[in-house]
Amino acid sequence: MIFSFERWEREKSIFVIKSIDWHGKMVHSHDFIELVYITAGKGIHSIENKNYSISTGDLFIVFPGENHSLYPIDSGSGKSEFTWITCGFLPSCISFDFSVFPRKHRFIGTDSFDLNLTFHTMLDEYDNRADDFEQVLKSYLTVILIRMKRHIGQRSDSESYTTLKRRSYCKSAVEYISEHSSEHVRLEDVAHALGISCGYLSKIFKEEKDQTFMQYLYAYRVKEACRLLVGNKMPISRIANAVGFSDRKSFYTQFTRIMCLTPGEYRSRH
Repeated sequence: MIFSFERWEREKSIFVIKSIDWHGKMVHSHDFIELVYITAGKGIHSIENKNYSISTGDLFIVFPGENHSLYPIDSGSGKSEFTWITCGFLPSCISFDFSVFPRKHRFIGTDSFDLNLTFHTMLDEYDNRADDFEQVLKSYLTVILIRMKRHIGQRSDSESYTTLKRRSYCKSAVEYISEHSSEHVRLEDVAHALGISCGYLSKIFKEEKDQTFMQYLYAYRVKEACRLLVGNKMPISRIANAVGFSDRKSFYTQFTRIMCLTPGEYRSRH
């Protein structure tokens, strides 16, 4: 379901909708506050020209007049759908001090706290429109905002926020590698998919994983090769190609460096 301003003209207070894939791609702004909760998939959320890598469980707050957009990473073509639930509301519809949310601290990452059931309950309330449904929505909204306030209060400085954001990017990069490791993966490809620079991705990857992007990619491919070497009788040259190595020599070099055994020795021992 795509949000329309006709819907807002009807509600004038609070609404809850579920959107999918490219519905939020167009850069837009509103005269109400939005809470955006990612229910499935991975994507990029851009707010005022700042990009955030997002995935299931992430939560954002968008203030009136701010330009933002959402779009999926690798949605379609057999990939999981990218979906989110939006709660739009006027600040005046509830009693809450929104100044507690610093404008530069928008992102509440996965695993911060679970709001999946709450948002889906709100969506059901809105769709069914039973008696006093708006009051129920406002009650749930107040609970969410209070939990957000507590969470942000625990993030006492900008460094902790930066760490959270950095880990989000690194997590998405690792997921990209796991899904594309058998292909010709480059640092540039992943950085582009996440909407960040190659230099920044390289830096945070080294800090979070204590190894370079390529070291991690080679290690992941070798781990997959170990699984195939033990699990079937596929020729080693085919295994090398299946896990993403373009030539036999490179495969043997990286495998021996990481495992301290050649692929043949590993297969015979296991």
